[in-house]
Amino acid sequence: MSIPLAELPEDRSFHREWFKIVSPRRMVPIQVGLLSQDFTGIWTHFCNHANRTVPCVGEAHCDRCQVGLHRRWKGYIAAILSTTRQPVIVELTEGAARAIRNDPLYKSGLRGCILTLQRKKPHKTAPVFADLQGPIPGANVPPDFDVLPSLERLWQCKPADAGSDNDVSIN
Repeated sequence: MSIPLAELPEDRSFHREWFKIVSPRRMVPIQVGLLSQDFTGIWTHFCNHANRTVPCVGEAHCDRCQVGLHRRWKGYIAAILSTTRQPVIVELTEGAARAIRNDPLYKSGLRGCILTLQRKKPHKTAPVFADLQGPIPGANVPPDFDVLPSLERLWQCKPADAGSDNDVSIN
């Protein structure tokens, strides 16, 4: 038996700690301290058969779009849970992200702000309400982290190139 030769693997130095994605469950609020200045927006699909959100790779190239599966916008932002100070990625619905963007605190950046998210009705698809409170003066805010490596690992793909039809804003 011979030992197969192999090429040098790709540089994996960009990999770092992976972070849990959190969103509010039925009528149970979550409160987080925000680490990022803003959220990252991505078009997604919810796949019933897999019971999970997956990224849309752009309408022109997406199998899910081709079969008529509805696209949903999701926002992601680095945060720490208020209860445990565990670093997490918060998943935002389009409605919650709009509420945050319309809040006067948004203009000065989200880093250090306290965000409470809650579904006020008992079903899992109920609208998510966002309550943004200003930064606590003198609070020691941990460093920000990039949410994309965790999303790439979860979804086993890279984000679409800038300028593709997957780039999104919610203006």
